[in-house]
Amino acid sequence: MNKKINFINITNVNKNVVRILMLYFVVTTQLMSIIYTQSVTGISIPELSLFDDAMVSVMDEYDLTAGILAVSKDGNVVYQRGFGNDIQTEIPIPENMPMRLASVEKPLTAAVIRDLASDGFFSLNDFVFDLGQLGGGILPSGTYFPYDGRIRDNRLANITVNHLLQHRGGWDIFLLDEQNDIEGETGSFFDPQMEAIRIADKTNVTSPPGREVTVSYMMSQPLQYMPGSPPCNKDSLDNCLTIPAGCYCGFQYSNFGYMLLGLIIEEVTGETVATQLRKRILTPEMWIPETEIFTGQTLYSDTDPREPYYIDSGIWLNVFDPNGDLVSAPYGGFDLSSWQGHGNLVSSATPILKFLDNYVVIGTNIGGTVGSWSGSGFNAHNGAMPGTNTIALRHGDNINIVVLFNQRNDDALNKLVDMLLDLINNWGYPQTWPTFSVDGFWLDFNATVSGFGGYDDPFHTMETVLASTADGTKLRIRPGSSNWAGKITKKMLIDAPFGTVTIGK
Repeated sequence: MNKKINFINITNVNKNVVRILMLYFVVTTQLMSIIYTQSVTGISIPELSLFDDAMVSVMDEYDLTAGILAVSKDGNVVYQRGFGNDIQTEIPIPENMPMRLASVEKPLTAAVIRDLASDGFFSLNDFVFDLGQLGGGILPSGTYFPYDGRIRDNRLANITVNHLLQHRGGWDIFLLDEQNDIEGETGSFFDPQMEAIRIADKTNVTSPPGREVTVSYMMSQPLQYMPGSPPCNKDSLDNCLTIPAGCYCGFQYSNFGYMLLGLIIEEVTGETVATQLRKRILTPEMWIPETEIFTGQTLYSDTDPREPYYIDSGIWLNVFDPNGDLVSAPYGGFDLSSWQGHGNLVSSATPILKFLDNYVVIGTNIGGTVGSWSGSGFNAHNGAMPGTNTIALRHGDNINIVVLFNQRNDDALNKLVDMLLDLINNWGYPQTWPTFSVDGFWLDFNATVSGFGGYDDPFHTMETVLASTADGTKLRIRPGSSNWAGKITKKMLIDAPFGTVTIGK
């Protein structure tokens, strides 16, 4: 049935209101049959209800089971909601559920690297490998040297920290597929981070080989271009026009390069990427507790209880038992512990929103500090691997967006981002941004059992709060009372945004 809406007496005063009403009519008539078919958790924000609609629409269209959408404005987390249910526990997804970040970790690693450089641990122009060159390198030759004792490419000595940051370390996974010395078909590309079993076989070690052996194998292989070489000219279809001497056709995205950055962090500090990140970039002083961003684990039995079940249709060889049964790709198809620096962090949305307030997430200055800007421009870094699809998007006017999904579907993520940007850029949505901050853990003394601290599954006792949280926790308490008496020894920011709370005997 065709419908017609007549708007009369439209003035400059109500023009924007009509525009929003027209958009709302279009969206709701398209989505009316599917709104709220997903479980939705977190505080409902009426001013941002079309974000709910967009998320539900995309998840239903692409049959996604669990997702988080979070938005900040002017430094406040004004929207954070969970959608869907965990397929293992069947519980609704809490809005503060942590998920694997995949490559959204890369700008975080870059920020740590730049901070360490500014503190004098090394220079961005320092060489990565210590191969006898003037000045040496950061990673010692006693640990990092070709597994077979043979350096096939002397240009390894030219790779700098800055080359790794900018994905210009000399590796091209598409050409490396043809040039590596592993026999057999590996596919259209050779990413060493996904080739644990083959590398273990080649180097005669037990799978998974781990980072040091992976580096030793890669040091025995040729580079595909001169590290740091500039990009050449391209045509309108992004094809190289010419490749003069010393020129390469753009940077080549490298997970391996960022794994090396993770190793550099560990080499100079003696601590993991996650630990240094929490000390330098996303700290308890910023109200980011260690419970909200941490190192992930490969096997389902080892994952944090708050994480969802990661879904993927792929059934892969088990890197921990290559001759055993096949496994679901997210749980043994790769060794997540070896992905430090480029893809093994787990985080809720809030830490990433806070990161976006201050740091560049893409480009040659990735991980550098940056101020805000006005307008519709944005930059973003996405992450994707079996069981994970994520994006961290930094928009003009101090708007940040984070999306976390527990399964990979690039089309779904792209469509959601397009819908959100269309609302913000083309429709001026929302007309007024809310200012209430919705992040943090929740406590409700009237609840009968404790959940994971989300708005709809709150903690129900102070004892549970203290056992489940860490320094830098924001604790939001719903109206109620408790006779609890004790000592809080953790750094906490406590408020009761919706009414009076009485604690004590």
